[in-house]
Amino acid sequence: MNTSEAKYMKKKVTTGEIEADYDEFCILVNYEIEVTILGDSGEALMNEKKRDVKRIRLQSLNENSNTSLLAQEIIDKCKLIHVSKLPLVEALLNSLKEKKINDDRQVGQSLRPEGKANHRVQSPEEDPNVASMKKMEEYIELLYEDESAVKLKATKAILTLARKQDNLEDLLQDEQLFGVLSRMLRDEALKDLDLATDIVYIFFCFSNFSAFHTFLAQNRVGDSCMRIVEFELERCNKWRAQIEHGTAEGGKTGNAQVAKYTKMTNKYRPKQEQLLSVCCHLLLNLAEDITLERKMRKRNLVHNLATLLDWQSLELQVVILTFLKKLSVFKENKDDMVAAAESLVPRVCSFVKNSDQEALANTAVRLLLNLSFDVDLQHHIVKCGIIPRLVNMVGDDAARPVALKILYHLSMDDAHKPLFAETDISGMLLKLILETPADQFVSRETMSLAINLATEEENSARFAADGLSLLMLRVKKTGDPLLMKMLRAMPAHDGRCRDAFLPHLQDLLTMLKKSKSDDFMVEVIGCLSELSQPQIEWGHYVPQNGLVDYLAKILVPGYTEDDIVLEAVMLAGTITTDRKVAQLVAETTIIPSLVDILLQKQEDDEIVLQTIFVFFRLMQHRETRQYLLIKTQIVQYLLHLMFDKNPEIRRTSSSVLDIVMEYDKEWAKQIMAKRFQTHNPEWSDIVQAEDRGESYVPPGSPPRR
Repeated sequence: MNTSEAKYMKKKVTTGEIEADYDEFCILVNYEIEVTILGDSGEALMNEKKRDVKRIRLQSLNENSNTSLLAQEIIDKCKLIHVSKLPLVEALLNSLKEKKINDDRQVGQSLRPEGKANHRVQSPEEDPNVASMKKMEEYIELLYEDESAVKLKATKAILTLARKQDNLEDLLQDEQLFGVLSRMLRDEALKDLDLATDIVYIFFCFSNFSAFHTFLAQNRVGDSCMRIVEFELERCNKWRAQIEHGTAEGGKTGNAQVAKYTKMTNKYRPKQEQLLSVCCHLLLNLAEDITLERKMRKRNLVHNLATLLDWQSLELQVVILTFLKKLSVFKENKDDMVAAAESLVPRVCSFVKNSDQEALANTAVRLLLNLSFDVDLQHHIVKCGIIPRLVNMVGDDAARPVALKILYHLSMDDAHKPLFAETDISGMLLKLILETPADQFVSRETMSLAINLATEEENSARFAADGLSLLMLRVKKTGDPLLMKMLRAMPAHDGRCRDAFLPHLQDLLTMLKKSKSDDFMVEVIGCLSELSQPQIEWGHYVPQNGLVDYLAKILVPGYTEDDIVLEAVMLAGTITTDRKVAQLVAETTIIPSLVDILLQKQEDDEIVLQTIFVFFRLMQHRETRQYLLIKTQIVQYLLHLMFDKNPEIRRTSSSVLDIVMEYDKEWAKQIMAKRFQTHNPEWSDIVQAEDRGESYVPPGSPPRR
């Protein structure tokens, strides 16, 4: 390869088998690094693969070690191990721990004066029972035997070899081996649970590497695993039905039937759970191919996985939750989960609420996050009473990001927001907001939830009572638009929420003058527009802060964005309740600008409605009323808006015209005539026809001959 042609390098790391080293008391993570050198156009100039092993040494492992916490710590620190492997890591740690305890005991016995002599441990090379690639023909011959025990001996030896990553490519070259294993998986796996588990586990070792997925598909391994899952579920359903029938029947016969099938269930359930765990994990690996995933879905995969969640195996539950989490990102699979929501959602929520297994709870809460994007599933989640548990998780640094996102989704429905007031979420959010360094904005997850809750009165009242002053201090320092958006939502509620802002009115006006961000400015204006209490003397604050001139500049058509224009119009409607302010408004360009806005924004109902409301306020003061009636054509525009399709616009326009009729008799006649014409269109048509000297013809009548 010409090194001058190499421009880019792509690196891919694939994790393989994870196993325990009992000699060095460490966990071995096998992995493969694939490095590809790419040219300018993306073509591969060189490809190189290298296999390596990472050793995770466990020097502190002893009989008092908490293997659950140690397993979580290993996964957090080792990026090669996926969180779904947590049960496997914990199992390896328990195995190493047990070996460590036994070794310590043996050492203690050997130190006794009267202890037994030590026996030399036979090395693998010396042990004739150790699996070897050289014996592969012998193992294949054993697979053709009739006795299950003989076949099982062969599959265990092959499985031992398949667990070592270095053997996989050599094993793959033996077509006869995999022909036999594939046939046995199809034809005999349903008869022998132990044999089926070994065979599926052999194929599972290959499924950990994407490069072998085509080989597995050619041998229809995925199809065989799906059949095993379906068969075992059907078998358990039959046993359950027999138990229920025997219970209903009662008597000696019924009790005997119950005892028989209960014994069978208890005997075979651990083996079934082990088999189904490895089947589901293999299918999860194969589902990297979206085409294969769709085929699985057509075979009722989601329903079967949801049913298996009721089984008690921790490893099986973690694998299923991980699988469902992967599936839930596609709409078709999500819709299947909606159909199974009555059983699926309560089970997932129970893992989050009650599980003392951290791996299980973590996987369940991440699945819950994906499910919470759907509105229908949100209702099922809330019905399970999960909100208090999620609120508690906000106090955990590791769980907080996911918990906040789920709570945000649940808080989007107004019907759910009062449920948050029954928890301590307001205090926790205030703590998170106020403890964030002043040179940083608060996280979007925290602020999004706080904004949603601030739109509900009881939650808003708690924010106001517990921390409004501190929030105002923070927003003055940081200029955080999202924090200001939260504050803006609070005075929208009458009473204590709105009154709590009275001491901070001047601070808001000062922030408005100093604001350099449109996002921040629009929230400050919106907050001020909500402060409509009669005790506020706007005639004092407005001139002192130059607010009229500020609004006059913003309301010039085309000067700024529509969302700022809308908030500025609403603020104008709030401050013009004061007569002194109305007089100041009449001396500026605000009124002509409002008329232009009314004409130019006809398609925006909200801007039109709020602009009409400002005219309603101005019509209540003599000075501004005269200005509107003499110097503008606002009455003509309002007469036209009486026919608008929006009922609120029609109602507000009519209210303004009522004031006009009270103070101007000439306009009163025209307004009355227009209203009469509106409510009596047929009579108006008759009068107009007579004025033209014509006869009135009702609509739909046949023409005269």
